[in-house]
Parts: sequence; C-alpha cells; structure tokens
Amino acid sequence: GRDLLADVLVALATASPETGYCQGMNLVVGALLETAARAGSLEDDHKIILSAVEERRCQRKAFWLCHAIAHGGPKSTPKDSRLALSELWRPGMPSLQMRAFQLDQLCQTYLPKLRVHLKRSGLAPTQLAAQWYLTLFAYVVDASWLPALFDAIFRDGWKAVHRIALALLAVVRDDLLNMKPDACGKYLRDRDRLKEAASERVGGVDGVLRLAA
Repeated sequence: GRDLLADVLVALATASPETGYCQGMNLVVGALLETAARAGSLEDDHKIILSAVEERRCQRKAFWLCHAIAHGGPKSTPKDSRLALSELWRPGMPSLQMRAFQLDQLCQTYLPKLRVHLKRSGLAPTQLAAQWYLTLFAYVVDASWLPALFDAIFRDGWKAVHRIALALLAVVRDDLLNMKPDACGKYLRDRDRLKEAASERVGGVDGVLRLAA
C-alpha cells in the first residue's frame, strides 16, 4: 500500500540525505515491495493481505535492495556491476548526461537508423535515459517483467541496463521507423504496446533478455 511505500521512501531519504527523494524512486521501491510481497513474481495482480510482520519484512527487503541499487552494493561487488544509482537520483542528476551519452553511442553503433529517426522525433538520449534509467524501466515496461529485469540488473549492473535498453529499442525498431516522428515518444511510453510487440516477436521478457545477453 501507499503507507508501506511512503515509509520506505522516508527511510531511504533519512539514511541518505545527500540523495533525498527523486522522481522515479517511488516506481523502483514500489516494484521491489510488490516483488517481496508476492514472493518474487508479479504475474498475478490479485490483491494480497499481509500481516504486520510480513509488511515489515517486505519493507526491509525493499529498503536494503534499493539502498544497494543507490550506493553500489558491497565493496566486494565488481566495479562494473555496481549501479550506484544515487548518481542519477541526487539533486541535479549528476551522471544523467554521461549515461545518456553512453546510450547514444551504443545506438549509433547498433541502431544507427533508429538513432537518427529518434533525434528527428525530438527524442534526445537524455529523455530516454531519464524515463528508463531513473526508474530501471519500471516507467515503461509491464510490471510482470520487472523481477526478471531486476535480476539481470542486480547481477550485471550498468552493462545490463544498457543492453536491456538496446534490446527494447531493437524489438520495436521497425515500428518506430515507420511512425511519424511525433508518435514515437508516445509509443515508447505505452507499456501495453511494448509488451505486445515483445511477446509477438521475441517471446516476451525472456526474449528481451536473450537479446540483451
């Protein structure tokens, strides 16, 4: 519920005042709470009732997972697998331009025609990075996909984030190239159409992750 989400967000802001709260954190924490409450699966969206003890357990899981996402996890974690998303969540979003530049360069290498088309559509890499990366894709994909995407991201860090972004764009590349420029942004925010396209062409989230491997 909203109270559970609010409690975790307040705890995160208190634990990391230099980061505080950023738009998009609520989607990440909400997905982590739902995943914890539903034992790792978001396929079934029926309402569930938790005891007070179970609610606290879910909150603790969501807090520590989000804390690890924000601050890079344990020092034993390989450096290229650490997300350190606080660099995106801090006021001013200090690393957003760098991540957007990386996404732009990857698109130039692997999806050059689509890159040109999106720029003509007014979709700068910064916009995609803000929508996708700040929320770890929770803003744009079906909720049932998030546990699988989060698993890959927790394991491989930014490498997985960039690869998932490229895979999603590759899945809908032909659709986007055949659209009028002003329709591309709306399409990329439509999670139902993204899910339908991925299901038809690559078999859903598992296919997206295979493309991203």
